[in-house]
Amino acid sequence: MTFDGSYRACNRIAMENNASPLQQMTFETTMNFLKSATLAGTEDHLNSPSARLVVGRVVPLGTGCMQLRQPQTPNFKLRSR
Repeated sequence: MTFDGSYRACNRIAMENNASPLQQMTFETTMNFLKSATLAGTEDHLNSPSARLVVGRVVPLGTGCMQLRQPQTPNFKLRSR
């Protein structure tokens, strides 16, 4: 069962219909998907978690789905000598 409620196979054939070439490459046949994406000039917009992990980007899930900004003011005073 997938997010949209449909059933999908999790195999090489189902991955061929995936829009993300980097996500395809993280599955089984990396060189075949890499060769196909290169020859076709396919772009990857880094929407899938697998594609983002391949290039070292933060995945927008879990702790990566928000940004917290803490003020950088120290809560102690430096003593002068």
